[in-house]
Parts: sequence; C-alpha cells; structure tokens
Amino acid sequence: MKKLGSAYYADHFIIRTKPMFLMTWQAGVFYQITPDHEVRLTYARKNHFPTMSQRYSTRFGRSFPNPSLGPEIASHFELGYHGTLLGKLTVNTVVYYSLITGKIVSVGWPSPNRPMNSLDYAKNLDRSAFYGFELAPEWYGNEYCSGGLSFSVNRYYIYHSENNVKEIPYYPMITANAYMVLKALRVLSILPRLEYLDSRYVNTEGEKKLPAYVLAHLKLSASLGKYLVLSAGVENLFDTLYEIKQYFPLAGRVFNLSLEAKY
Repeated sequence: MKKLGSAYYADHFIIRTKPMFLMTWQAGVFYQITPDHEVRLTYARKNHFPTMSQRYSTRFGRSFPNPSLGPEIASHFELGYHGTLLGKLTVNTVVYYSLITGKIVSVGWPSPNRPMNSLDYAKNLDRSAFYGFELAPEWYGNEYCSGGLSFSVNRYYIYHSENNVKEIPYYPMITANAYMVLKALRVLSILPRLEYLDSRYVNTEGEKKLPAYVLAHLKLSASLGKYLVLSAGVENLFDTLYEIKQYFPLAGRVFNLSLEAKY
C-alpha cells in the first residue's frame, strides 16, 4: 500500500481518507426523592475511533485492512435508580438505549491470495440500536454475612443489514455475577462467587454460537494481626472448558496465593 497525496493506493484502487473531528458531551438530571432514594435521567454522546490496526494492519495475514473505516458515533440514554431498602439492601438499576451510527463489526472477506479462505474485514454498519437493563443489588445482613448480584439483559437491532450482517458477534443477551462474603471468627473470610455468560454468535452471519457457561470461584482470606492479610483462592473451581472468543479456550482451574501488607 503506497501513499499518494492525501489518498492511499492499494493494488488497483484508491481510497480517500477524511479527517475525523467529533464532539463528545453529556448531561443529566438527578432527583433525590428521599435521602435513601434517587432517580436520574442522563444523555451522553460518545465517539469510538477505529484503531490503526483495524485500518492498516493485516495482523499477520488474518485480516484485510480497511483504511476508510470510520468512527462509531453513539447517543446513550439512561434512566436509573439508586436506593436503600430496610437499611440492609442497596439497589442500583438502570434502563438504557443506545443509538449507534457506524458500529464497527468484523465480516468475512475472501483472501486475495487464497479466495477459498476468509479474512477478517472491519466495516461500519449504517445504524444499530442497543438496549436493555442492569440490576445490581447488594445485601448486608450483619458483620458475618453479606452478598451481592449484578445482572444484565442486553439486546440489539440492526437497521440496515449489508454484506449478510445479521448479528453482532460476541454480544451475550444475559450476563450475571453473584458473590457472598462469609466471616468466621472475625479473622477468616470466605468469598464464593459465580459468573455466568450467555451464548453468543461468533460471526455476523449468525451461523454458529459459543455455548453459555457458568464459572465458580472461591477465595479464603485470613487476617494475620493488624497489618497482614493472607489469601488463597481457586479460579474456575470445577475446571470448566469455556471460550470468550472462538478457538481461544481460556485457562482451566487456577490456584493463587497472596500476602498483603497494610501500613
């Protein structure tokens, strides 16, 4: 690829590049119903610029660059609530809607050298909308027992489907994370945690999904006097086989040990 004035020449075609200048701003209204309950309505305009890798790199032959790739321009609307119930339960929840112009997705592109093989090619969608809600309650029973949960439901809609773009890859409908803090003898803390990720598509054609998975984690923490904390934990307790991205399985059961000094 050669530079030619303000354009880039690639083999037999010329792609003109344009300067990118976008404005970001946000505003919100917050209303405190009582000292323990508050609602809010916010708007934010955000921009996400493509990376140099997406525009110019072949990523060692795995991708086809797109020098004309434009930025994502998003308008985010949120209606949220924060409150405390009965002095023990804190609730944070939000309903959101995001309208995005130029959402960047990766589609399959025939390899110039091997047309039967497919390369990743980043392109902009015309418009897409993302919407859903999030719920994050935290419960404090007493000094020996507490816990929390974060839960979200997320959906999207593509207004214009080009190049067979039917789905947004790696975008789960449901995610959840739950934990507890159990204290014994005031010096030992037991922290079990569960993590859930729903199934998600692996390509824009919507032909295949990665399965949902549940991970269990456990951590023990002991206070050794006033300044030292000894912790031991197990990540992925049941050695579950799972993938965040297709063909890239993540670590199985992992043990860790740490000593923290406070001063």
